[in-house]
Amino acid sequence: MTNLASKYQSTKFVDISDYTRPLANFVAKKLRSTKIQPWQINILHFLVMLFAVWLIYKQQIIVGCILILVKNFLDALDGSLARVRGEQSNLGSLLDSNLDFVGNLFLFTVLPQLNTFNKVVSFLFFLIQSTIFQHY
Repeated sequence: MTNLASKYQSTKFVDISDYTRPLANFVAKKLRSTKIQPWQINILHFLVMLFAVWLIYKQQIIVGCILILVKNFLDALDGSLARVRGEQSNLGSLLDSNLDFVGNLFLFTVLPQLNTFNKVVSFLFFLIQSTIFQHY
């Protein structure tokens, strides 16, 4: 088992789902000495997600999708700011994960092209994928 783990730890893995991390790291360094807290950015990214979901529900799909890209940047920024300040916490991680869960649940409920069964199945597979990327 140890040999298998070391084999994969030494393999270069490119996670394209974390495409905003370089910009988030840059901005986090600029925000290091401000009073802005990571949890405030976390709440902001949740509100942006809810607004994006509402826009998608109202058939403003392109603007909604652009806001989801902004949300993804903010989602990376809160964690980057916490790491830059050395303020990572289990509570912050829990808040981030739960707000992501709720925001994504709302997103999947408004996808116009999917029936209810496909929304549920898609969301479940999304959760599995997110869990694997988050914890492994």
